[in-house]
Amino acid sequence: MDNPSLDVRIDPEDLQVSDPIKKPCKVVVDSNFSIPNSAKIFKTEGEVIIATLRGKQQMEKSKIFSKIM
Repeated sequence: MDNPSLDVRIDPEDLQVSDPIKKPCKVVVDSNFSIPNSAKIFKTEGEVIIATLRGKQQMEKSKIFSKIM
């Protein structure tokens, strides 16, 4: 299974901008809500949105994730 962090790896000094760099919002499309809560994406800065299908199992897992974040 792929386990990307989906983070930006650019040094703000290289961009030559004075405004602080904000971390992008990461969106994961996971119809079965099979992403583990130990995935790298949750260990990086920035908001994470998971798009999934409705279902009892997905609803139960979303409650667990909302406690983690």
